[in-house]
Amino acid sequence: MVDASREEFGACRYTALARALPSRIAPAAAPDGNACPEGAATAVADPYTIATRLCVKLGEDGLAAKQAAPQEVRRAPVRVMTADLVRYDRTLPGVRTFARRIGALA
Repeated sequence: MVDASREEFGACRYTALARALPSRIAPAAAPDGNACPEGAATAVADPYTIATRLCVKLGEDGLAAKQAAPQEVRRAPVRVMTADLVRYDRTLPGVRTFARRIGALA
């Protein structure tokens, strides 16, 4: 599913990607007692990274993510990932604003 999402993003099929992402993120975000913590974090991080890039590309700056999955954007892993993006990738417009909105900036 991540490969399909990356392909859609790369091909600028943003509408199709926006419709498909929630159903692709849900299984990755579902707790799996058998998964190792690192594997579970990666499974969630990849689709959320694509979703964040899509939000930025569409000028939503996090609003779409809040509408699609409001309970998810305030989860600790999302805040940590967003804070890391703010620190290490200054090329993504809107990330600092999104980080402020979800409480990722202390």
